[in-house]
Amino acid sequence: MTRASKELGGDWSRIESLDASHFGGRDAAVACAAILHGAHAGAFSWRLSSQNLNPGDDCGALAFAARERFLIDTSLKSNDYPNVLIVDGGKAQLNAIKDFVPPSIRLLALVKGDRGSVEQRRNGEKLLCGRSGKLLARGDSIPRLVRLARDEAHSAALSTHRKLRQARLVSDDNSNDEDINFLKISKKKSPKSSKSLPLDTFELERLRRLLDRLAFGNVKEYVQPKVSSLLLKETAKNDAVVRAEIQSLRQEFIKNGASLQKETLSGTAYKLETPWQHATEPQRQAVDAILDRLDDPESAGIACLRGVTGCGKTFCMATIIANRGVPALVVAPNKVLAAQLYDELRKMFPTNLVSFFISYYDFYRPEFVNANKGAYKSKRSKINQDLDRLRHQATAALASGRQDVIIVASVSCIYGLGVPEHYYTHSICVGDDLLEVSDVLTHRLGFRQDDEQKSNISQVYPGRGQFRLSSDELLVTPADDSHILVYKIKFDEEQRVDSTYCVLRNNDSTDIQLLDNEIKLLPANHYATASSTEARERLCRDIERELGIRISELNKQGKYDAAERLTDRTHRDIDLIRRTGKCPGIENYSRHLVGSAPGEPPITLLDYFPVRHNTSRFIVILDESHLTLPQLGSCSAADRSRKAELVKNGYRLPSALDNRPLTYQEFWERIPAAVLVSATPGKHEAQLLQRCLSSRCQDIAADLVIRPTNIPDPNVLLRGTENQLHDAIKEAKRRAQRDECTIIVALSVAEAKAVAEKCAEAGLKSAALTGGLKPSERASILRNLHTGELDVVVGIQLLREGIDLPRCSLVLVLNADKEGFLRTDVALTQVIGRAARHIDGTAILYGDSITPAMQRAIDETNRRRSIQIAYNLRNNFSASPLATKTFSHGTSILDILIK
Repeated sequence: MTRASKELGGDWSRIESLDASHFGGRDAAVACAAILHGAHAGAFSWRLSSQNLNPGDDCGALAFAARERFLIDTSLKSNDYPNVLIVDGGKAQLNAIKDFVPPSIRLLALVKGDRGSVEQRRNGEKLLCGRSGKLLARGDSIPRLVRLARDEAHSAALSTHRKLRQARLVSDDNSNDEDINFLKISKKKSPKSSKSLPLDTFELERLRRLLDRLAFGNVKEYVQPKVSSLLLKETAKNDAVVRAEIQSLRQEFIKNGASLQKETLSGTAYKLETPWQHATEPQRQAVDAILDRLDDPESAGIACLRGVTGCGKTFCMATIIANRGVPALVVAPNKVLAAQLYDELRKMFPTNLVSFFISYYDFYRPEFVNANKGAYKSKRSKINQDLDRLRHQATAALASGRQDVIIVASVSCIYGLGVPEHYYTHSICVGDDLLEVSDVLTHRLGFRQDDEQKSNISQVYPGRGQFRLSSDELLVTPADDSHILVYKIKFDEEQRVDSTYCVLRNNDSTDIQLLDNEIKLLPANHYATASSTEARERLCRDIERELGIRISELNKQGKYDAAERLTDRTHRDIDLIRRTGKCPGIENYSRHLVGSAPGEPPITLLDYFPVRHNTSRFIVILDESHLTLPQLGSCSAADRSRKAELVKNGYRLPSALDNRPLTYQEFWERIPAAVLVSATPGKHEAQLLQRCLSSRCQDIAADLVIRPTNIPDPNVLLRGTENQLHDAIKEAKRRAQRDECTIIVALSVAEAKAVAEKCAEAGLKSAALTGGLKPSERASILRNLHTGELDVVVGIQLLREGIDLPRCSLVLVLNADKEGFLRTDVALTQVIGRAARHIDGTAILYGDSITPAMQRAIDETNRRRSIQIAYNLRNNFSASPLATKTFSHGTSILDILIK
């Protein structure tokens, strides 16, 4: 205690520890153990109300206990408060109880080393200080003291829980005998009661009452095999009525996200559908190699797929996801590629949850300051409501608890997002009483009331994230716009609200009656914050405390103008937060909103993925990894450089630096398994796979060279630069006459526009695709290229990676011998591959000499081509043209980007 007082400060004479015991049951017990001056001073326990707690809800149980301990118990005096309060858990548990604990009490948590690198996991438990964020090593004496208090509380809670269970068994309370605690489940460390009822004694009706419990937490994981076994036994009875009941139960399990299959009632929840009957042998070999590497302990859960253009990499990715049977995050380097992947995966997994998560900005200019010119520009942005809707659909899919969830994202997935614990705990069930819901919609979920009379355009239903109250019903449109919830209001004889019930209204205006807790309504904003006045005031005090420290620093540096500017701006924000709960740029106060320590990694989409047995269970696939990996590594440095100037010149508090994307290292500390996919993996993949030389990528990556269409790589031709534009236009005209398209690659924006104009003057339907275009304009050009409205597209580097162009039979590279980053061997290999999907694919490189980069690209293309031709001859295969893909209007994500 003396050491703790010296190292962490404060008085440690009275320590209390909270711990919960529930083991998946709805009846939870929380115990509080005390240590006075180093000696155990006893423990007290109490049973919690079951009405507001989900099975397995540690955070809810601890929050309830803290509220009872410090806010409800009026007999407790402030001088009876502990000096230190310990909770067994991590940031989630700290965030759950911090609003109910007086600020004079030091908060600590025991964090298990279940995140991060292997070395971090091996270190075991660490001590997380709630205010300083300091971590102490396992062997330190202070964590030993804390663990002593925690173990006493855990022992008391476990003992209380056992007594509760035994008391209920003795009383034979049939109204609650379906409680999950009666099941014999194989959970480690769970108490084994000799009087627990085996699952196979349950009637079908009792199983039905378990369904809503099994939709929560990790309880389902343990009960699922038992239920599956029982259902198989019941099905074998050959009773038509029983079979009908079993089928009904199975459908309800599937609706609740359980992983039941028609044949075996076990295995993966993914159902992969493709136009092909089966994968090709090369694809199976590549997928098997990837899966073997992911399961290899020495691989650290990272594998690499090197596949040529058109070989079916997306199909292989889908097969890997289906085989792993866990949620998946697929990251693409830009919006257009992400949209293409999303559309393809959605077709391959029509019955699973495939969602889209990219930046929701149509236009975004971050705030910045140019100190040399004394110029400051505030943030300007325009939000695309459709993209925001898709982001909410993505987090709602993860919140569903289902394992068959695929999120297709850009690098936006590593930027700050609201705390998932706040996002989930602020949700409500649609079966709740209307009087509660109408108030919670505004103050807890952030919904806005829609007044149809004040709107110039009359809408049948309120807008997304809004609700409308009429004489006999309350209409609610969730943030993901997935359905319309209608609360029907019944009045008594005196026209007072008598009761309410909720229905789900379909597109055809038919209503479906909903059961209590069948659907959860999630917040309208990912940055769900505490709505109580006390929580807002605590947030404002934290900001004011940081402001005072920063003003002192600026004054000492003689930056009085910066200090005055920062004071005025921060006070305006604090005033808005006190009155409305938000302010412009509130994300810059994310450290105080979350309660994290300075420098702590931000909360991102990765934190929304499910955690089971204290381990994150999902897989990440990085498409076009040779581009995506450098992007992941550069985001954080660029963001910090800009914000450092804002902080330095008094436009933002230092805590704004914590509103940032993850660093490269932080990203990989959160990834349990990853597959890198690229036609040209390089040094970044090699370094990640712990290899020194990029030339050895061919040895460490699963190679996929053969296409399902058996089309070989394009034939590469070399021509001089004299009259190259005239020759290029002549070749493009030949292709246009055959209803084929041509890609021309230039070196600059000016050259690309000039070439496109020359092509148009020659009678070709052409367009320039450059980096200066908006994503919507790029998507529109690609659509026109797919549908045949364009003959020629001139680009620089946006046409290199991943774009699926089956109409493209010719690639023309102007000035291919001009060395630079636009003419590297990787860039040339990628752009040659744009013609690889066409049976008559050809690439022409214009240059007066052959550079080393050109030679490497030509050699690699010829290597692949020779392997492919030999494979076709050996197996008596012939190349078959690929059916031209067309866009379905109104269904493609590119429609949203274009709009």
